[in-house]
Amino acid sequence: MPAISERRRRSQSGNALIEFTVAYAFMIPLVLGLTAFGLGLIKYLQVSSINRTAGSMFVQGADFTQTSYQKVLGKVSGDLGFADSNNNILTTGNGVITLTELMRIGTPQCAGIDTGYTCNNLNKVVVVKQIVLGNTSLSHQSAFGNPTTGHNSDGSYNSDIYMSNTSFVVPAFGTAPNDTTATPGVTLDLRAGETAFASEAFFIAPQWNLFPAIYNQSGYYMRIYF
Repeated sequence: MPAISERRRRSQSGNALIEFTVAYAFMIPLVLGLTAFGLGLIKYLQVSSINRTAGSMFVQGADFTQTSYQKVLGKVSGDLGFADSNNNILTTGNGVITLTELMRIGTPQCAGIDTGYTCNNLNKVVVVKQIVLGNTSLSHQSAFGNPTTGHNSDGSYNSDIYMSNTSFVVPAFGTAPNDTTATPGVTLDLRAGETAFASEAFFIAPQWNLFPAIYNQSGYYMRIYF
């Protein structure tokens, strides 16, 4: 028996090393994958937080065309690469935040349009104000469009323009049947003259892209309504 055990021991020597090598080959991608996913989750939560903060400030009347409010947002952005060490928002940074005010145009609104304009956007939701902060060169467009005609210094648009120019319409909100009836199948139902506020944030994902074929995360996009 001792001789048989000794022969068996010699024949099995090295098996543990082989098993460890095989297990290690699976463990390395698993650990790296979990690390990449964890970093991505942290970035996701950070983007979600800054987007909600920006939207909350916007709906409460914060004027983000003013440097003081921009610095507040820059300070709470943390290490997202959205602002410099003095809390100034970077135009070449890692993210862009778009703040939009929306309104359903109804009969009362169209009644106030100036002579020479036609209320082409009756019963439709349009952009009445929009402010873009950060790196506008990033390959991301607002879900509500980026109208430029009639833009004022505070981010608002002239009412005659957004009631007549069809490029201000947000198609996803549909066309209401009248001033008071609900619009079926829309993301957010607004009646004539009602407004809503939206905040969108897009940030690039600088964390490790270890498995692009499986987890190719180029950026994070968040949208919230108020």
